[in-house]
Amino acid sequence: MKFIGFVIIQMLVVISLFSIDVSGNQSGFWSPSDNPINVVGNVTVPVSDSLIILPGTIINFTGNFSITVQGYIVAEGTETDSIFFSSSTNWEEIRLENNQQPSRFVFCVISNGTTLINSINSPVSVRNSRLYNAETGVNIFGVGYNEPANVIIENTLISHCDKSGIFIVENSNAVVDSCDISYCALNNQPHGAIQVSNQSTDGECNPTISNCYIHHNVWQGITAFDITGNMNIFLNCSDNLIERNLTGIYLLYATGKFDGNTIRNNYVSGNTNSGAGVMIAGSNSQGIIPVFTNNVVTGNFVGFYITQEGMVNLGCLDNYCDDDDGGNHIFANIDESGTNYSVYNASSYDCYAQNNIWDSTDYNEIDQTIIDQNDNENYGLVTYDPIYQETHNETNDMIATEDIKIFPNPFMIRKAKTNQIKVSLNNKIYCDDIGIFNLKGQLVAKKVLKSVTNNITFSAEKINNSGIYFIKISGQKEIIKKFIVLSK
Repeated sequence: MKFIGFVIIQMLVVISLFSIDVSGNQSGFWSPSDNPINVVGNVTVPVSDSLIILPGTIINFTGNFSITVQGYIVAEGTETDSIFFSSSTNWEEIRLENNQQPSRFVFCVISNGTTLINSINSPVSVRNSRLYNAETGVNIFGVGYNEPANVIIENTLISHCDKSGIFIVENSNAVVDSCDISYCALNNQPHGAIQVSNQSTDGECNPTISNCYIHHNVWQGITAFDITGNMNIFLNCSDNLIERNLTGIYLLYATGKFDGNTIRNNYVSGNTNSGAGVMIAGSNSQGIIPVFTNNVVTGNFVGFYITQEGMVNLGCLDNYCDDDDGGNHIFANIDESGTNYSVYNASSYDCYAQNNIWDSTDYNEIDQTIIDQNDNENYGLVTYDPIYQETHNETNDMIATEDIKIFPNPFMIRKAKTNQIKVSLNNKIYCDDIGIFNLKGQLVAKKVLKSVTNNITFSAEKINNSGIYFIKISGQKEIIKKFIVLSK
């Protein structure tokens, strides 16, 4: 997982004899030499014109006004000299309407508005910025457009929104990468921190959400809802850390591919309606099924909750596909009554959940964590046999043993560039080499030793995805040990 690496310089109180008031048509340059630039009425950047905002410029809205961009806008600050859009009172929005010419916001701090950036099928990139104190941080609207605009939100912190941090409405070219999104749905209404919607029968919404930290939101971390019920939402969701929300991911008439995410500790204490790591709902006559692979799902009240005729594939070895073979680690999902729910299948459809790692390798113990047709005749079955076995094509000769200890375990990716994995053996042995393998048995990293030792340190900088890994020591004897990598 990538991580946000930006620096926003706090705005200083600026007293200037050269402040200017702006309204109406605007183009050309806004400069810090005119700070603060007071928006005293609605501003329009006309078609074929541009507005370039230089680093260090401060834009102050004096009332409920908008900047409507029919041409394009470039607000590109620097790491040490940000651009500020703000107000002591509420302002309306930066509204982008040009369908062809892209706008850019880089190293910007945008706050205290209704919709901070509103793309009406308008290409825009938002990078290394901070957006906060709004009804909606970024609205991405593509309803009725066959080729929706490219929208990229990257390395940006979005927080304290009454509704959603990012609202994607029928745009399949939206990319949200390496963002931190928190404290959304502050009006206590059911809004996802990232809300994905499809609203027309011939529309689609297939955004990519990757490498994000989505946390401490009042409602869902990610919500996807096809209002038409036609399952025309497909999320590409990978390598995100989703935690401390009421629900981690909520799919309603929506599908997608979910790989390498860590979904943990999503619940509100005392709220029995909270606590699903992943919730899937919606009658699905088309048989379109979301697929989950290589995710870590832990610490929620229930790992996967399937209801209202929802369908999901948590791992299927009984087909010819090799991109849905499970590899999820679903463990320690326990509600406040102390009941462990790995998968709760209240849908009438059966669910495949093969080749996963559970709380136990004992089938009777796994059964106790799964609610399905064996508990209620109206529910579908959960087929989880075979469970994941700790053998792979490249590592079939590994011998599991307690002779090896790994610290820290779980290992946090965020510390990988400064920390090392420490391996301790009960007795000194001769080691030729030590290797780290992923769930597919692929070698991730290797260290040649050719020495007698019982303490080894291993650089973790090559490990960049959360999930389950294995350390294998080869030499006097072969030893394997599983460890967990989480993303902070």
